[in-house]
Amino acid sequence: MKARRLICAGVIIVAFLALTQFAEAQPVQSEDQRTGRVIVGGGLGLQANTPDGTAFSFGFGSDYYLTQGFSIGPLLQFGFTGDLFQFGFAGQAKYTFDLKEIPALKPHVETSVGLSMRI
Repeated sequence: MKARRLICAGVIIVAFLALTQFAEAQPVQSEDQRTGRVIVGGGLGLQANTPDGTAFSFGFGSDYYLTQGFSIGPLLQFGFTGDLFQFGFAGQAKYTFDLKEIPALKPHVETSVGLSMRI
């Protein structure tokens, strides 16, 4: 069972890394350029308070901008420890703030509703 989890985790990591090889750096989007566009992204991090302690995690999602700052889209997350594999899928809503003083910085507030499964 543990070998199956490790193989599954390895396949997902390799697929994620292979897909990120096609990603291109994009110029910083001004607030007028985001409306009606789809922007895809991903991230790496840690999950705290899992049944097995802290887990390594990665996720990716996409945002469709309905207005200059408000977007909706799917979010897919994975978490791994030695004995744990978590998978989560959610729909998210996000508001992105444009800071005129620091145009490369895009803070945002987001919320999501979804399902999480532990394998």
